Amino acid sequence: MDSKSIGWGFESLLPCHFKVDMEKTYNKIIAISFVIAAALFGWVISVAVNIMINTWGAFARVANNTAVSHGVPITAGILFFFFLILTPPVREWASDVALEISKIVWPSIKDTRSLTIVVCVIILIASLLFYTFDLVSGYLVEFILSLEI
Repeated sequence: MDSKSIGWGFESLLPCHFKVDMEKTYNKIIAISFVIAAALFGWVISVAVNIMINTWGAFARVANNTAVSHGVPITAGILFFFFLILTPPVREWASDVALEISKIVWPSIKDTRSLTIVVCVIILIASLLFYTFDLVSGYLVEFILSLEI
């Protein structure tokens, strides 16, 4: 406790406390991101195995085994996850990304609604202009084609 909160039931809010909490949050976000990346990598490997099964007969004989067709993508995903977790430059990069994302100031709901209305109005105006241009150019082309030269 610091001197300003003694007896008031408040814990100290030193900057180092926020850093520890934010670091735990970043680590959770990074771990979840790495799990998602590993799942996507495993899915890509699964698609590649299926493409090779359908393309090459020799590979189809080997890969029709469930252990190969399912085991290879799962193993690749797990290995990719451990590669991401255990590679210091990747972890440092992911921490930097999480830190930069935390600095983003998101617009308020009021701003989002008003900007959405502006975008919808601009789209409506643009669509009316394109419709008018299309209509006028269509009549112009019909007029030119109807002329007998």
